Amino acid sequence: MTGQGARFAVLAPLLVLALLTGCAVKRPPGEPQATPPAAWSAFRAVYLHGTGGAEGLLVHASLYYSAPRGGVVRGNRTVVDLWGDFGRPLRLDVRAGIGTSLAFLREAGDGLTAFYPGEKRVYFTHGDPARGARRLGLPLPFSLDDLARVLAGSLDTLVTDRSPDMEATADGFVYRLASGPVRGLTLDETGRPVLMEGPVEVAGADGAEEEGIWRLRLDKYPDADEPDPWLARRLVLELPGNRRGVLHIMDRELRLDRWEQGALRLTVPDGVETVPLDRPVAPLPGPLTDRPANDGAPAGAALPGGDA
Repeated sequence: MTGQGARFAVLAPLLVLALLTGCAVKRPPGEPQATPPAAWSAFRAVYLHGTGGAEGLLVHASLYYSAPRGGVVRGNRTVVDLWGDFGRPLRLDVRAGIGTSLAFLREAGDGLTAFYPGEKRVYFTHGDPARGARRLGLPLPFSLDDLARVLAGSLDTLVTDRSPDMEATADGFVYRLASGPVRGLTLDETGRPVLMEGPVEVAGADGAEEEGIWRLRLDKYPDADEPDPWLARRLVLELPGNRRGVLHIMDRELRLDRWEQGALRLTVPDGVETVPLDRPVAPLPGPLTDRPANDGAPAGAALPGGDA
């Protein structure tokens, strides 16, 4: 299967729209904290108070994804564009580095729709959009809306337990949460998240759902005197089965007003095959696994290193 879509349908006009609306109000960087409770308070003040006045966002990033195939870990690089409103709808387009459109996705209140132009097929789910995305091979333990909020520095929908157990360790301040998508959280000395983890169900080799643990590492934060020091520039997602995605943020704009709905539509041509994702199916070759690897290497070719 191919996957990923064009950079924002018309990238330049969308960037202009983002710039015209301006950026959301910026929050100040945190001061170093000496104890887990103090770091937790600093974290809550920044990351558990919504999106800082922003209604939507526009993100341009590169994605390196690797997963086992045929006994060998293979990977490839793609370019992704995510834009839309917090609370949905949201659009995600993915393309190869050479510009080939691979997949066009739209997450809205009625579920997830994914169109693959290379095979003239559209997938949809009216259930859990995150599970539908994973069945397509997208390495996401949560929804596109959750991902958009993380990219905007808002973790309200993922960190829902506000009374965690906490301790200081050599790796930072560690918090154990009893409920919600995030069950483990590590903060640095200023209260910035550097690691989140939680349970996830993924499709096994026979198509049955298997439970495991996802981990999201956030790093490459700007210095305190740079813009947006609370927003990580790199996210590293680890999923069961030795699957890994590295997202490098190249451009990010937060919007003070909502998008025009026309910019968030996903138009599917007539005559394409429609495939539902609401029932368990055998794992599908997703947009991040079946495409020319490394912009020119044979499809599925093993890449050296793999650290994006």
